[in-house]
Amino acid sequence: MSKNLVVGIGEALVTGDDCAIIVTHALGSCVGIAAYDSKCRVGGILHYMLPTLPNKKVTYEESWKYGEEAIPNFFKLLYKKGATKDSLRIVMAGGSELLGTTSLPIGRRNVVIAERLFKKNNVFIANEDTGGAKPRTLYLEMASGRVWTTTAGVAKDL
Repeated sequence: MSKNLVVGIGEALVTGDDCAIIVTHALGSCVGIAAYDSKCRVGGILHYMLPTLPNKKVTYEESWKYGEEAIPNFFKLLYKKGATKDSLRIVMAGGSELLGTTSLPIGRRNVVIAERLFKKNNVFIANEDTGGAKPRTLYLEMASGRVWTTTAGVAKDL
């Protein structure tokens, strides 16, 4: 029997529980990253809302809201559970511009920070569902490693 584990905004969850389906909702301009290592059967989802840290000191808990800090920390959690960079399948979703074109496109900037960090660290993005003007929900099924998004009830496998 599967159980849903929900990841909130500015949170990450990593598990090796085959019965889990990890889900994060409300990916508008926020970005969700799903990672799954099929060799050690460890995976997780990260949900961050802004690309870079503010010009003030933040706590460790608050740092999960910012891609530049949250992404490296997410990978550290995965590695602690036994995942390896070469075995991870990475999928990214979100980064929408729900308010239309603005002079400060947060969604696009959220995607770009992830792409930069991945490129710098030689991490390959297997698939993505980003951009546009629609909110998404991101799922990772731990038993199979299947990743998908839903938008207005329509599922899309990634």
